Amino acid sequence: MYVATKQGAIVGGQTSCKAPEMAAFEEHLPQDVQIISCHSLHGPNVDSKGQPLAIIKHRASRESLALVERILSCFGSKHVYLSAEAHDRITADTQAVTHAAFLSMGTAWQANKHFPSENRSSTSSLSSKSSFMQPSLKTAAPAVFMRFSNASR
Repeated sequence: MYVATKQGAIVGGQTSCKAPEMAAFEEHLPQDVQIISCHSLHGPNVDSKGQPLAIIKHRASRESLALVERILSCFGSKHVYLSAEAHDRITADTQAVTHAAFLSMGTAWQANKHFPSENRSSTSSLSSKSSFMQPSLKTAAPAVFMRFSNASR
């Protein structure tokens, strides 16, 4: 069964996991539909200007890609061209490193009995975030090794 789409339409999504999204599109969209997805590679409260915006050209013509690029240009983001698999690997690695970094900072703060949220001399911008990190300070993060894929247009 196919989802109703206009013939030759360009379809995309903005989920954080692209491989399952592409699999669903392949399963449910007719072959004439072009698939170009995107995902902002920054936090929700960050201005998109100059930030990376992943564009995943899964099944589309150069003309359709150019149209999507023009539409997305209003964000002022830097376009990064990835496959669905490369996107998913990079976002997973980035999340793992972020969690490891916060666990490491929390572990250090716990060991030193010094928490930015409780110390007025600490002017770190992280002090407002320490309250949500404190519950996970019981374990130390293992070393994390990253490998970024080099993907191109």
